[in-house]
Amino acid sequence: MQNGLCLVFGASGYIGTNLVARLLRDGRRVRAAARNRKVLEALIKCGACDALGGTRAGLFAQIDPSLARGTSVAQDRQ
Repeated sequence: MQNGLCLVFGASGYIGTNLVARLLRDGRRVRAAARNRKVLEALIKCGACDALGGTRAGLFAQIDPSLARGTSVAQDRQ
């Protein structure tokens, strides 16, 4: 089986969090749609963002700036 990229929606829920963790353990690359703080926190906690480098504490510190940047980009597109 190939270790391709998996796109996961609903990754912050019970099933999604466990699914992401399992896919990562199996050597898959995972991308998840993140719409808010809760989703980002869940993705960081389950290890889905570990490949980004740094510590999980550092990733948590980037949540607010990342959400603000996403909001700014979305507003610029309108």
